[in-house]
Amino acid sequence: MATQETIVKILALWTANWPGHESTSATIQLYRLALANVPDASLEAAALACLAECTFWPTVAEVMKRCAHGNRGMTVQEAEAAILEQHPEWADPLERSRAWLRAKNRERGARREQAPALLDRRSP
Repeated sequence: MATQETIVKILALWTANWPGHESTSATIQLYRLALANVPDASLEAAALACLAECTFWPTVAEVMKRCAHGNRGMTVQEAEAAILEQHPEWADPLERSRAWLRAKNRERGARREQAPALLDRRSP
């Protein structure tokens, strides 16, 4: 997630590019709060994109748009390949169905264990 160090570095870079604009402590806090959920690498890439594309100091919305654009660039096939890289056992459609059924059965079992004994039909 975005660190204050990264945000200060980005704002200093923008101040050098747009000399009429200063980054105050309020500006740093605003960007830190608004961009807290953005990973540093994504934020740095978006900041560089803002340098290349923006005429004026970028707003939080402009930065977020460039962060989101970077995350949307994956096709369905690329997303599936990324998932299968982490879970190769899901490559077989039958195995995917079995994995789903195992997960549902674990979920049902957990719910049964949490139910009070009075509601459990298996109890005497």
